[in-house]
Amino acid sequence: SAEHNQGLSDLLDALYPFLGPQSEIKEKPIPKMVVMGRPNVGKSTLINTLLHEDRLVTSNIPGTTRYAIDTHVTYEGKTYLFIDTAGIRKRGKVVHGVEQYSVGRAKEALERADIALLLLDGIDGITEQDTKLAGSIIDAHRGMIPLINKSDAMDLEQKAKLQDQMSRRFPFLKGLEMAFISGKTGEGLDSIFK
Repeated sequence: SAEHNQGLSDLLDALYPFLGPQSEIKEKPIPKMVVMGRPNVGKSTLINTLLHEDRLVTSNIPGTTRYAIDTHVTYEGKTYLFIDTAGIRKRGKVVHGVEQYSVGRAKEALERADIALLLLDGIDGITEQDTKLAGSIIDAHRGMIPLINKSDAMDLEQKAKLQDQMSRRFPFLKGLEMAFISGKTGEGLDSIFK
């Protein structure tokens, strides 16, 4: 009886002789990348585009993603683990309860990742919250790739202004490569893997 936990040890004793030896093969570690950013910058959309399917729920309503969601992505024969996180707002705007829990989960995801993809909204520009997220990634001693999302809706002048804004808002990120991407159309996603 599984419900009453009766006879299970007898079942396991009967199965034991048929179990093969445990494999000593160690799996090759795969790069773990956490996607971080403010609410509605396109984190889940980016991962859906990488997967070529709508696996993660997306919406214009902030707070749609509440948990850190692990997703394996294969690119040119190599496997990567992408971790989608909830959008992180300013500390004073975080509502106690579910949202506070979601922010805590996003920070835990950062701790288990190798690289953080800091997703920035190319249309809204760089905010103070973006700089704080970059600081938390640096404090966690993780690699970081700033990604300017929604580049499909930007012209060359807007991109130049954003690059200038990046150098002013992120003076502590000298020499760090950033990429203009579109999570919606897939433009520039190769740069993430390079």
